[in-house]
Amino acid sequence: MVTMTEQKETRFVNFRTTVHPGIAVLLLEPSPLTGEITHVLFHFPAGCNALVMVRVLLNHEPVWPIRENFLALDDSSPLYEVSEVVKKFDPLEVEIWNTDDTYDHTVTVELTLKGQL
Repeated sequence: MVTMTEQKETRFVNFRTTVHPGIAVLLLEPSPLTGEITHVLFHFPAGCNALVMVRVLLNHEPVWPIRENFLALDDSSPLYEVSEVVKKFDPLEVEIWNTDDTYDHTVTVELTLKGQL
C-alpha cells in the first residue's frame, strides 16, 4: 500500500508599518499553519540610523534576536535562518520601537513559515 506524505506549504507573513517618533508598536498576526518559522527578514531603510529597534516574538516570547535583545540597523535587509516550531493560530508578533525623536520610520519584517495548513 502506498501512502501519500503531506505536502509542506510555504507561507510568508509580512509585517510593515510606519512608527511615529518616540512610539512603540506591537503588530500581531496568527500563524497561518503548523510547522516552523524558517527565516526572518528585516528591512531597515536608509535614515533609520539604528534608531528603530525591532524584534520578533512567538507566543509572546522573543524569537529573533534571541533573549531580550532588539535589532537596530540602517539601510540594511538582513535575512536570518531560524528554526522555531509554530502551531496554526499561534500569535506571531513584531515589536517596533522608534527612538528617533523627530522622524517617522517605516520598517518591514517578513517571516517564512513551512508546514501544513
